[in-house]
Amino acid sequence: MKLFTAFIIMCCSLFLTCDGQVIFQKMYGGSTTKIGAPHMAQQTVDGGLIMAGRMEGTGAGAIDFYLASTSANGNLLWAKTYGNSANDRIFSVLQTSDGGFAAAGWTNSFSGPDSAFFIYLIRTDGNGNLLWSKKIGDIDWYHVIDFRQTSDGGFILCGYIGIGFNDYLYLVKTDGSGNVSWTKAYTGNSEMGWSIQQTTDGGFIIAGLISAADGNIYIVKTDSSGTILWTKSIGGPGWEEGYSVFQTQDGGYMICGYTDSFGAGGSDVYLIKLDGSGNLLWSNAYGGAGDEYGNDVRQTSDGGFIIAGNSNSFGAGDDDVYVIKTDSAGNVTWSKVFGTTDNEEGYSVQETSDGGFIVTGQSSNTNLWNIFVVKTDINGFSGCNESSVSTIVTPVVSTVSLPPVPAVSSYGIGSTAPTSVSSGGTESIVCILTASDEKAPVENLISFFPNPASTELKIKNSELKIQEIEIYDMLGEKIFSHQPLAQREISIDISRWNSGIYFVSVKDKNKVQTQKLVIQR
Repeated sequence: MKLFTAFIIMCCSLFLTCDGQVIFQKMYGGSTTKIGAPHMAQQTVDGGLIMAGRMEGTGAGAIDFYLASTSANGNLLWAKTYGNSANDRIFSVLQTSDGGFAAAGWTNSFSGPDSAFFIYLIRTDGNGNLLWSKKIGDIDWYHVIDFRQTSDGGFILCGYIGIGFNDYLYLVKTDGSGNVSWTKAYTGNSEMGWSIQQTTDGGFIIAGLISAADGNIYIVKTDSSGTILWTKSIGGPGWEEGYSVFQTQDGGYMICGYTDSFGAGGSDVYLIKLDGSGNLLWSNAYGGAGDEYGNDVRQTSDGGFIIAGNSNSFGAGDDDVYVIKTDSAGNVTWSKVFGTTDNEEGYSVQETSDGGFIVTGQSSNTNLWNIFVVKTDINGFSGCNESSVSTIVTPVVSTVSLPPVPAVSSYGIGSTAPTSVSSGGTESIVCILTASDEKAPVENLISFFPNPASTELKIKNSELKIQEIEIYDMLGEKIFSHQPLAQREISIDISRWNSGIYFVSVKDKNKVQTQKLVIQR
């Protein structure tokens, strides 16, 4: 027993966290609700999650903001909608420095006869209770796509403003109470902002689209007042967009989006590394024979990068969540797809405090849209509905140009926005595993012995409920699959398998459950 305990501790130090790492796939929404994209999640300071989407038909208007908070293992703590009489579409959520939450998007609930769209910013406490809500705009169309809390406790919002027949990059800076400090519209070359982050010098880095000709990724660096320091247009002869940007540990910048100009298929994930002055260091395209899109990228604790998006080159459905882990030079460490036969897309990714990853997106079919959350271990293993894929990496010689610096004007005013709050939404388990719990309860669906095993594994199916058995190694590779049919006991020869930790995944008609297996010799 001491040898077995020592072995588990060794495996935990290499692969798992011994204090209760959880891996799962879950849906949030309900059997009759539609929670539309985009969906994103952030790990909260207590190890749980805050998630965002937009819910149709059950709130104050046709579409409402939707926020949901969970525990570390994905159990729903509360779910609420926020909105007014018409359409309120959320695009981003974050936990604030005081432990509450803020969410931003756009609304036409307050637009009046001209049907203008306003930026919509709400602030809640840690339990989702509304503290205040603001609208920002006037007679034009205002859209916010991303925002961040700034070092002074306020917020910086990024998106675009529609003026006449053109869209332009638009920034708003507020104080901690949502009052507007300044607004900037950059009216030059039909630019849009998709992602923003405050940089270490107090300024901002923005990524998006410049579409004056063929679309290119648009990168803008500003000071703390929104004054442009430099701009870059990056791409090729086709269409490119940048959906995510952040400042890297070395003071440079990483951009993720998609490219139609380069790669193995129609569209590929596009990853670009710049130095601190915006000079190109390297760029790669990632994908397969079909279409791939990169929606979010983060730097990981090992100096590499984790990317989330969607793919129709690989997987079970029309699109599947597509996750790529790379080293610091952009070389693929592993890549996986997650999903069912429905349509799944990944919109956000984050390394979690236990060393794994949380990926959030959407699962949809013709009748239902739900938030889809995948919690993996360090190697991208989540327990079910996943497969490792052979991503084709194409080094890219990107074209970098200096677009004209746009004119800058101030547009939009802020005011209080009356907001109704209601509860709604449920969770459903796709699969779940507490990796550090060697005897996790599985409601008698999984019963196998011995564990630890050496040469043979026996799985009981006495009630003939099991429809499929799958066994994965620690890298998430499926090494065994079997449909037992009418067998009441299944014997599996494991004599040639290496010693180590494996995961036995069992499916019946309604659920998937997974339990850890140790092979020891």
